[in-house]
Amino acid sequence: AVASLDSAEAFAASTCARFATGELALSFVWNTGRCGSTLMHKAVSAAGAVSLSEPHWLDQLHFNGWLGQACLRRAVRTCVALEMMTAQLQTGVPGWAQATRLSFNPKGGFHPVAEATVSAFPRARHIFMYRACHKVVESFAGLLFSDGVPPPFQKAWAARGVKALPEAGSLAEELPLSRLSSIVAAMLTCRWIDTIRAWVQARELRAKS
Repeated sequence: AVASLDSAEAFAASTCARFATGELALSFVWNTGRCGSTLMHKAVSAAGAVSLSEPHWLDQLHFNGWLGQACLRRAVRTCVALEMMTAQLQTGVPGWAQATRLSFNPKGGFHPVAEATVSAFPRARHIFMYRACHKVVESFAGLLFSDGVPPPFQKAWAARGVKALPEAGSLAEELPLSRLSSIVAAMLTCRWIDTIRAWVQARELRAKS
C-alpha cells in the first residue's frame, strides 16, 4: 500500500499528540556503530519499552537529501507515530500492547535526521554511544571484509589510486591486500571522526539556542 505523507500524517495524528503531551515517551540511541548500541537496544527492550533497531524508513529519510527540514520533521514525526501504533498491535510481543515508551537504535552517523527528531519531538531523550576509534575500525573491517576486500571494491579503489595511494596510481588494484586495507582503515576512521564531530557540533548548537 502507498499513502501520501498528508494521509499518513492525518492517520497518525492522535498518536503524535500523545508524544507531544508526554503521555508517550520517546528516546533515540545515536551512535558511531560497532559500539554496543545493539546491546543497549536489547537491554531497553528487556526493560519493557518498545525498542526498534535500524528501521529501514530511517535509512530512507537520511539518504533523501532533497527533503527540506520542514518535510523531514513531518516525515519523522509520522513514521515514529506509525511505529508505535504498529507495535501496540503486536499481541505476540509481551507488554507491547500496553507500552508507553518507544526507543530507536538508528545506524551510526544519522545526525541530519537526528536534528529533525529534536525539532519534531522536543520531549524526546537522546543519548550518544561511541567506542574508541581503533576498536570501531577493527570491528567494522572484520564485519565487512572478513573474507578480504571484494573485487568491486578493489576496482573502485584502483580508480581512486592516484588520490588514495599516489605512488601506486592505476596499479592500486594489484597491490597486496594489506595495502588496500589501509584505504578501509582511512575510510572508517574518517567516518568515525565525522560522526563524533557532527554530534559535538549539534550539542553546541542546541546549547546556544
